[in-house]
Amino acid sequence: MNIDTTEAEFQQLVTGSTDAELTAIMDDPAERPRILRRIFELWCGGIDSAKTRKVDALIRWQIGTAPDTWDMRIHHGACTATPGPTPATPVVTVTLGDVPFLRLIARQANGVHLLATRKMRITGSIPTAMRLDTWFP
Repeated sequence: MNIDTTEAEFQQLVTGSTDAELTAIMDDPAERPRILRRIFELWCGGIDSAKTRKVDALIRWQIGTAPDTWDMRIHHGACTATPGPTPATPVVTVTLGDVPFLRLIARQANGVHLLATRKMRITGSIPTAMRLDTWFP
């Protein structure tokens, strides 16, 4: 994945890869930060500003076993994401492994299923967490 990877190319990469291949990609210390940065760039770029114009929320993502922490700020229709954690208190914290995260973002995994199988954990505002999927078409 490079800085020019489109969302469609990302989805194709995840769809066409096994869990072992995705794990190997995320285990590369040089590639991992670039992959995560690009995912959050694409994700924030796709926010539905009409649905989030009244939202002011910090969503903290804890990804992987180390974990990598990213703070996603959704503020009145705009979205930014930064490696974190930032000093601000999140409204929601989502914790999940590398492969479930990639599959969730590529829409190959359902958040409810990941919660039910304990591959994802959510703390904080459950109503906010439940709306997340609707904010990114």
